[in-house]
Amino acid sequence: MVFRTSRTRAELVAWTEREAVSVTDGRILLDHLIEPMRTERITIPGVSVTECMAAMATHAADIRHRRLKSCQEPGKPTL
Repeated sequence: MVFRTSRTRAELVAWTEREAVSVTDGRILLDHLIEPMRTERITIPGVSVTECMAAMATHAADIRHRRLKSCQEPGKPTL
């Protein structure tokens, strides 16, 4: 994963949201978020900011999952 400096935050948020779909533990997601930042030598923001990014990504993934699940129920229209 390569982040461009001008779009780093947007790219990190998008990547974290994609990653949250397959991760069920918030701590693991947080580790997955911090690891590439260290690798790419991106300054890691404060813990409250990174936790907020992980929480928002988890919430977005949960909403996406619920929408897909509701569409799969019998009698419900598909997206």
